[in-house]
Amino acid sequence: MKPMRTRLLSAAVVVTFALACAAPRAADAAAFVRITDASVLAYQTEGSAVYLRNLNQFDSNALGCCYNYYIDTSSQEGKNLFALLLMAIATHGALWLGVPDGYAAGVVGFAGNW
Repeated sequence: MKPMRTRLLSAAVVVTFALACAAPRAADAAAFVRITDASVLAYQTEGSAVYLRNLNQFDSNALGCCYNYYIDTSSQEGKNLFALLLMAIATHGALWLGVPDGYAAGVVGFAGNW
């Protein structure tokens, strides 16, 4: 009886671990702001941060000016995101930006055009 109980307990632990790893995490959640013409986007650099100052002009749910949303250029992901943003600004292109869930202040974690 003991080996069967041990196997069931081991299986339960494995299943619980697998479910915990597969579950969506709150940190991955994002609200998306559609930038229709990136050349209108106001930004300011300070250290390794690029602050996006007027996202509320594109989405009324986003927080207003001035230091609520930023791109962290100390990481490769942030450098790539800023390069993508500069390209969209230069071409008057459209872009989606992912800000923290609920439009909370914080790091812009996603960008793209899909």
